[in-house]
Amino acid sequence: MVERISGIAARWGVWPLLICAFADASLVPMPVTAIFMIFIISNSQKVLKYTTFVILGTLAGSLAGYFIGHFAWLKPNGDISALAQFIADNIPGFSVDFYMKYSSLFNKWNIWVLSLAGATPIPYGFFSIASGIFNINVFAFGIITLVSQSAKFVFLALISSKFRYELNRLKILFFTRRIKGKTV
Repeated sequence: MVERISGIAARWGVWPLLICAFADASLVPMPVTAIFMIFIISNSQKVLKYTTFVILGTLAGSLAGYFIGHFAWLKPNGDISALAQFIADNIPGFSVDFYMKYSSLFNKWNIWVLSLAGATPIPYGFFSIASGIFNINVFAFGIITLVSQSAKFVFLALISSKFRYELNRLKILFFTRRIKGKTV
């Protein structure tokens, strides 16, 4: 898998990383953190470029996820949509009361929930869709997303730059073992 992602990075540049970050932050869970690290290990001279594109992809995807949650769950007048009512009627344990309870909790702790979510490898799309469903202020959501996701990816970029030589040795060891027919 590392070889395949490294080949994609060499052939297509940063665009697959941007697309994966967008998808992860909006609707489709993807291992963006791992893909980001493989891109950095593959070419440590492009750390700034990779970091910028993964942050932009995550921000754009999270805003898309926010609007998916907002417009799919609520009608323009603020009432619950037919989709939300269908889910409430057909998913055991889910009800309008359940929604109202978690809506108040999410609205009370939204900054902290989103900040901590940005620091975890949990797909951010869950949180971006929930933010739209629970009608979080979109401007505050965008700022929190930008700060938390930037902090996560800049931290990973700095760590990978600091341990670049160790990561390159690990990459060489991995590829050497793969060439000999062994898997890691």
